Amino acid sequence: MKVKFEVECTPDEVRQSLGLPDIGPLQQRMLSQMEAKMHENLRFLEPETLLKTWLPIPIQGWTDMQKMLWGQMGFNPSHKKEE
Repeated sequence: MKVKFEVECTPDEVRQSLGLPDIGPLQQRMLSQMEAKMHENLRFLEPETLLKTWLPIPIQGWTDMQKMLWGQMGFNPSHKKEE
């Protein structure tokens, strides 16, 4: 024998009937704190700040960086192929 119940109620009504606490105010406080923290950290997304963070050693220019990267891969761009 199968018995099927269908109950229509809102999530708030289910929470109240099960005796669970209403965490809506807590959730709002946490979201506002997260939003404030995100706004505080947006200054770290500026390109100049990102480059200073990612490249701790001062690089003379982008050409030096390219030479360094090519050197790491074993390619020397200064040597030309002989024809």
